[in-house]
Amino acid sequence: MGRFIIPEYVIVSEVDESLVMLDMRDGHYYTFNESGVDFLKSILDGESLSGAVKMIKKNYQQVPLNVDKEFREFIDFLLKKGLLIESEDHE
Repeated sequence: MGRFIIPEYVIVSEVDESLVMLDMRDGHYYTFNESGVDFLKSILDGESLSGAVKMIKKNYQQVPLNVDKEFREFIDFLLKKGLLIESEDHE
Protein backbone atom coordinates (compact mmCIF):
# COMPACT_ATOMS: atom_id res chain seq x y z
CA MET A 1 0.00 0.00 0.00
CA GLY A 2 1.22 3.44 -0.88
CA ARG A 3 0.14 6.90 0.13
CA PHE A 4 -3.51 7.81 0.46
CA ILE A 5 -5.64 10.89 -0.14
CA ILE A 6 -9.27 11.81 0.40
CA PRO A 7 -10.99 12.38 -2.95
CA GLU A 8 -12.57 15.77 -3.72
CA TYR A 9 -16.10 14.33 -3.61
CA VAL A 10 -15.70 13.44 0.10
CA ILE A 11 -16.34 16.11 2.73
CA VAL A 12 -14.63 15.56 6.07
CA SER A 13 -15.70 17.17 9.35
CA GLU A 14 -14.50 16.65 12.89
CA VAL A 15 -17.24 16.59 15.51
CA ASP A 16 -16.07 16.34 19.12
CA GLU A 17 -13.66 13.38 19.05
CA SER A 18 -15.24 11.77 15.98
CA LEU A 19 -14.78 12.20 12.27
CA VAL A 20 -17.60 12.33 9.74
CA MET A 21 -16.97 11.58 6.08
CA LEU A 22 -19.74 12.48 3.63
CA ASP A 23 -19.64 10.94 0.16
CA MET A 24 -21.23 13.59 -2.06
CA ARG A 25 -21.76 11.05 -4.86
CA ASP A 26 -24.45 9.17 -2.98
CA GLY A 27 -25.10 11.18 0.20
CA HIS A 28 -23.90 8.42 2.52
CA TYR A 29 -21.96 9.46 5.57
CA TYR A 30 -19.69 7.51 7.87
CA THR A 31 -18.51 8.29 11.40
CA PHE A 32 -15.31 7.10 12.98
CA ASN A 33 -14.21 7.02 16.60
CA GLU A 34 -11.16 8.71 18.10
CA SER A 35 -8.70 5.90 17.41
CA GLY A 36 -9.97 5.65 13.82
CA VAL A 37 -9.49 9.39 13.43
CA ASP A 38 -5.93 9.26 14.78
CA PHE A 39 -5.10 6.30 12.56
CA LEU A 40 -6.56 7.97 9.47
CA LYS A 41 -4.75 11.27 10.14
CA SER A 42 -1.49 9.35 10.48
CA ILE A 43 -2.05 7.51 7.19
CA LEU A 44 -2.98 10.76 5.40
CA ASP A 45 0.18 12.40 6.77
CA GLY A 46 2.17 9.74 4.91
CA GLU A 47 2.80 7.27 7.71
CA SER A 48 2.98 3.62 6.71
CA LEU A 49 0.28 1.22 7.84
CA SER A 50 2.66 -0.41 10.33
CA GLY A 51 3.81 2.99 11.62
CA ALA A 52 0.23 4.15 12.12
CA VAL A 53 -0.62 0.93 13.99
CA LYS A 54 2.45 1.38 16.22
CA MET A 55 1.24 4.91 17.03
CA ILE A 56 -2.20 3.54 18.00
CA LYS A 57 -0.63 0.86 20.19
CA LYS A 58 1.51 3.49 21.91
CA ASN A 59 -1.28 6.04 22.46
CA TYR A 60 -4.16 3.77 23.46
CA GLN A 61 -4.19 1.49 26.50
CA GLN A 62 -6.78 -1.05 25.39
CA VAL A 63 -5.87 -2.24 21.92
CA PRO A 64 -7.19 -5.54 20.53
CA LEU A 65 -4.62 -8.23 19.80
CA ASN A 66 -5.60 -8.21 16.13
CA VAL A 67 -5.36 -4.41 15.77
CA ASP A 68 -3.09 -4.74 12.72
CA LYS A 69 -5.74 -6.80 10.91
CA GLU A 70 -8.54 -4.46 12.02
CA PHE A 71 -6.83 -1.36 10.65
CA ARG A 72 -5.89 -3.14 7.42
CA GLU A 73 -9.59 -3.98 7.04
CA PHE A 74 -10.45 -0.35 7.89
CA ILE A 75 -8.23 0.88 5.03
CA ASP A 76 -9.74 -1.73 2.70
CA PHE A 77 -13.25 -0.54 3.68
CA LEU A 78 -12.36 3.11 3.01
CA LEU A 79 -10.84 2.19 -0.37
CA LYS A 80 -13.84 0.04 -1.33
CA LYS A 81 -16.29 2.83 -0.45
CA GLY A 82 -14.19 5.40 -2.31
CA LEU A 83 -13.63 7.47 0.83
CA LEU A 84 -9.90 7.08 0.37
CA ILE A 85 -7.86 6.57 -2.77
CA GLU A 86 -4.26 5.63 -3.33
CA SER A 87 -2.24 8.59 -4.47
CA GLU A 88 -0.43 8.30 -7.76
CA ASP A 89 2.27 10.53 -6.27
CA HIS A 90 4.77 8.02 -4.87
CA GLU A 91 7.40 10.40 -3.54
